[in-house]
Amino acid sequence: MKKAIALLAFLSFHLISNAQDQTIRGTITDRVSGERLLGAAVVYGQNQGVSADFDGNFELELPPGEHKLTATFVGYEPLVKTITVKNTAIRLDFALKSLTLSEVEVFADVAIDRETPVAFSNVTPKQIQRELGSQDLPMVLNSTPGIYATQQGGGDGDARINIRGFSQRNVAVMIDGVPVNDMENGWVYWSNWFGLDAITKKMQVQRGLGASKLAIPSVGGTINILTEGIDQRRSTEIKQELANNGFLRTTLGYNSGRLKGDWGFTFAGSYKRGDGWVDNLLRFLLFSIGPLILELLLTGIILATVFDISYLAVLIVTIALYVWFTFKVTEWRVKIRRQMNDQDTDANQKAVDSLL
Repeated sequence: MKKAIALLAFLSFHLISNAQDQTIRGTITDRVSGERLLGAAVVYGQNQGVSADFDGNFELELPPGEHKLTATFVGYEPLVKTITVKNTAIRLDFALKSLTLSEVEVFADVAIDRETPVAFSNVTPKQIQRELGSQDLPMVLNSTPGIYATQQGGGDGDARINIRGFSQRNVAVMIDGVPVNDMENGWVYWSNWFGLDAITKKMQVQRGLGASKLAIPSVGGTINILTEGIDQRRSTEIKQELANNGFLRTTLGYNSGRLKGDWGFTFAGSYKRGDGWVDNLLRFLLFSIGPLILELLLTGIILATVFDISYLAVLIVTIALYVWFTFKVTEWRVKIRRQMNDQDTDANQKAVDSLL
């Protein structure tokens, strides 16, 4: 009887010692650099887990049996290991592999009629060919409601556009969904996109806050320019444009159509030339200012010869007063115009700040 009781006590003690939790220790590191990952998590059950310390070490206790441990960390692929816990402590290390960045998808945000709750207008290639001419691309939008475009500098690429009173800095301009606004001041330099009209399939203007998925300064609106893709048939286009001041533009476009393997390409080139400011100034001096000065000299000689010298003095004083008055009035108008522009800019900035 005593031997049976002693045997049962020994078996009970053996079972209890076998059922005790065992300690699992390890380290979580980067597979490539070997750097220890602070704060990495080791999960061993539903809502059960521990975090690695400052040195990337972790420690936990598990009962005997088979367990599945998962090590996770931000920016790394989860790593799963299966262990069998017995009577001794276990050393288990994890070396995590960092995640590689996937490709970036660019979305050309285009509003759809009766589906997208945004006020928008579409500009077709036929309208561009009919109304644009030799101007910068934004000038074709002057016929669109709520939009005002102008070539302030008068030169090539100096176009400016306003949507609902907001300047170009608060208007997002995208080409196939890719923003082209300057990263610092939000400006758009249209001289960088000369010839884009040759391959423009459609222009869409969204007035007000648009439906873009990108973080862009589209408080005033969004202009999305969609370029032509690959057509089913091959096509070639040659266009010649002539204008004043010696303007000449030649445009060549080629679409390969759908090739073998569903490949294809679109090519467009544009060449433009014209008289510069120096040539225009010389022509202006030669054919406008020069004849005027000659006419004034001849008139002064006639007045001094036929009449008295006082008539010539009256003519000189009159012309001088006219020039002085013209300059003064022009400076006065320019000053008022500058104040108006400054106030308009300040009002637009306050409007943007109030919306944000």
